[in-house]
Amino acid sequence: MERGHETVYVAVNGKGPYHEVPYEVVPAEERGRAIAEACVKANPTVVYWRLGKSCFRYVVGQVRESGVPFVFAVSCVTDTTLFPPWERLKGYSGVCGALKRTVRSAWNHGGFRRINGLTSLNPDYVGAVRTSKQIFIPNSMFIDEAQFSWPRAYVVWVANIKSHKRPDVCVELSRRLAPLGVDVLMIGEIQQDRYLWIREAHLTWPNLHYLGPRTVEQVNGALSGALALVNTCMPEGFGNNFIQAWLQRKPTVSLEFDPGGLIESQGFGYAAHGDEDRFHQDVLRIVTDPRSAIEMGRRAQAWARSHCLPERNVGKLVDFLQEVVEEDG
Repeated sequence: MERGHETVYVAVNGKGPYHEVPYEVVPAEERGRAIAEACVKANPTVVYWRLGKSCFRYVVGQVRESGVPFVFAVSCVTDTTLFPPWERLKGYSGVCGALKRTVRSAWNHGGFRRINGLTSLNPDYVGAVRTSKQIFIPNSMFIDEAQFSWPRAYVVWVANIKSHKRPDVCVELSRRLAPLGVDVLMIGEIQQDRYLWIREAHLTWPNLHYLGPRTVEQVNGALSGALALVNTCMPEGFGNNFIQAWLQRKPTVSLEFDPGGLIESQGFGYAAHGDEDRFHQDVLRIVTDPRSAIEMGRRAQAWARSHCLPERNVGKLVDFLQEVVEEDG
């Protein structure tokens, strides 16, 4: 809006209230017809799509038929693949549920033939889908932090707690860090009942503590005083927790996921490529070599400040959308 553009946000399955936001919000059910009607009725110059492949093929067809250019924002690896990875299908009800999900993904994938451009939050996904205009624009995060204190040295794990985030790995990590007097703090919402035990994990593992969900500012505060961010998630999009840690000048140790290969190539920490024992050893290296950890954190913060602050990325996105509109005529 500060650059002279009006924004209309189609809130899919939105519940409101919306009176505090400085732009128009149009609620719509998660059905292709409802979303398409809301998009076309707004009479936009361009549609910027951030709903993955849900209802995608139908909506992009309707939008393009109305003469409006369409830009798809890639948010995770499954946005760019014809079929979802098997590990992402395990959570669906039986073989029929997984098969339905697979067919729907493949059908909606055909919508990419109609788009005018694509943005990706991870450089690895640029080029994964064929379209003439593509650009890497990472997510943006704020650096404001809430005050946080903890009586002992600690590392932080941040994610919503569910199976493909692999929170169980934190148990063995806490065991290995216990002799060094280092705690493992887990932040996030428990989204599967199988992990309810984490609420009282400290009763069995005294240096493993669950803090529950926290705001962005509270997470920033916890990261500010941490030795490192530890990440056990399977590959996904990029992970705002990486960006938050880097902006707080903290190194990251990842069990498997290295977004854009940045952790290893830029020296922001360590990536264990799925080797759990190596992951634990990498965390111990960070804890026992603070000088190296500080240098890793400095490099990470410099990169994040150059690529992940809102004032930079909003302008980059607006310029890209303008190019798409001009090329579409």
